[in-house]
Amino acid sequence: MSMKRITVSLPEHLYKTIDNTIPKGEVSGLVVEALEKELAYRQLDPISKIRKLQKNLPPITTKKILWAIRKGRT
Repeated sequence: MSMKRITVSLPEHLYKTIDNTIPKGEVSGLVVEALEKELAYRQLDPISKIRKLQKNLPPITTKKILWAIRKGRT
């Protein structure tokens, strides 16, 4: 498998935890595994797709929902 090197910034507490618990030669493997799991979850999770779409929509209030229901019944 072809590999690429990147630089990542981490909060200091996270860096210290990794530095104190993960052997030096295993950090990249841990990061790869964590990223693969997270990316697979995001691709399969329909809720995250809905949340992305919601960010581009105006907020919906109960008043607007009731207005739309009433309008649809007339």
